[in-house]
Amino acid sequence: MEKWVKSIIISRIIFISVCVISFGCNDKSSTSTTIESNQKVTLASVTTEKSIPTIKSDDHVLVFIDKSSSIGAKNEIKFIGDQEKKLIEILKTNGGKLTIYFIHKNLASASHHFEQNFAKPDINGMVEMKAKTNLNKFNKSLDSIEVFINEAISKKAGTGNSNETDMWITVKKINDKFSQKPSSAKLHVVYLSDMIEAVVSYNCGKNYSGIKINTVDMARKLAETDYPMFKKCYNITSLPKNLSIMMYFPTDANPNKDYRNYPEYWKALFAKFGVESVESNI
Repeated sequence: MEKWVKSIIISRIIFISVCVISFGCNDKSSTSTTIESNQKVTLASVTTEKSIPTIKSDDHVLVFIDKSSSIGAKNEIKFIGDQEKKLIEILKTNGGKLTIYFIHKNLASASHHFEQNFAKPDINGMVEMKAKTNLNKFNKSLDSIEVFINEAISKKAGTGNSNETDMWITVKKINDKFSQKPSSAKLHVVYLSDMIEAVVSYNCGKNYSGIKINTVDMARKLAETDYPMFKKCYNITSLPKNLSIMMYFPTDANPNKDYRNYPEYWKALFAKFGVESVESNI
């Protein structure tokens, strides 16, 4: 081999070695390859880290669980079985948020016990297999609602919290959560409670624990009398019309208690706030 050829080869080898050691060089072909490689890594990382698009949802479910001594285990188990499917169906269409509160005498100053957003994937434009996979993940996440509610029910009330039941403040909690929601949102409230207001230590409260509501007419008159207190105490005069409420009374927790007319009190009271859809298990 001619000396000048060997000289060129050796020079080229030295040049490449210096490029590798220095992590760069001015050779156009090498620079092009390096940029292309970096671009592929960046694009790959964006694709991997990019979150799945989700449907914007204002749907919201509030669950109030009474931590007073009136709730029994049998009714709790039945409550889970009856309500779980309903809650899942509400959130299944567009996704939404689940919030759980404990009802006790200190609820006014308490935050929620649990809150989670169940974001439903927006499958528009997705290939069939990817859409199916993401929907399956979403549906499985909804199945965990039973676990969250069961855990909340089994949790013991704090010391002293079970002595009184601040039911009226739940109306303020509902208003705080839902007042800014659009009319298109599905808003649902579920109570697991005897629904008896029994707060004696606040100016805004009433002790119904010793009052027997004997007739439907009496229940409605009491609601009429109590309604102005909500404006005075909490500055609440109405609730969203797209709100639905389900009251689940623990009938087997206290079989000697006559709950028959208590739903009528709350139906009449919520009607004053403009809520039309109010149901109960009794």
